[in-house]
Amino acid sequence: MKIEKSGEIVSSAIAGAAKTSGKKIASESAKKVADDQVTLSSAAGQQANLAAAVQGMPDIRAEKVEAVRSALESGKYVVQGQAVAEKLLKEVIVDATL
Repeated sequence: MKIEKSGEIVSSAIAGAAKTSGKKIASESAKKVADDQVTLSSAAGQQANLAAAVQGMPDIRAEKVEAVRSALESGKYVVQGQAVAEKLLKEVIVDATL
């Protein structure tokens, strides 16, 4: 659906409603509808640029995956159980507070 000249359409609809209901509507109110504007801040533009940049990024960092894979295959990857447990507990606590 394509809408063109919506201000004129709204103005004519207001005028038509006024004629059918017998009420007089000031032409200024119809003009106000046609003169409405939207202004976006620079932050909104920056947010749009950041969102576009994130969309272009890969979901998986292949170089990190390959480094862990090769460390696992060579037996050099050491899992520190205490560090894993601490991170899991921190995550559970954060989730519980939200």
